[in-house]
Amino acid sequence: MSMADSPMPGVVFKYQPVAKRFTPDVEMFSRGLNGIEDDVAAIDPDEDPDTETPGQYLAPRLDILLRYIYAGREADGWAFFDAAYKPTNGEELKQQIKRKLNSEPVYRYVYGMPALPRPPIQN
Repeated sequence: MSMADSPMPGVVFKYQPVAKRFTPDVEMFSRGLNGIEDDVAAIDPDEDPDTETPGQYLAPRLDILLRYIYAGREADGWAFFDAAYKPTNGEELKQQIKRKLNSEPVYRYVYGMPALPRPPIQN
């Protein structure tokens, strides 16, 4: 998938004065759900994934999935993805997405998971 097709949602940070640091503004992700019903309805259930380039087929489905996930509605996201993504590699791709999400710092923050340790800095 090209960078132009990348569905990764933008992250807005807000300052936490008590902690004296910036953290992802989780409430902003829920705004990503505005109009999502229209975007879901725009997905053609009869679209043949073999006639589209992989990025053009996957990108809108992945965009909707990630909008749900980052808004805290992971079950809704996966239910949509399971219904809308038809290629035979669906389960394999789903596992790849889950592995990537589990190492993604903002996802871990949204779902209250501890941060992963940072690798040591190489000289």
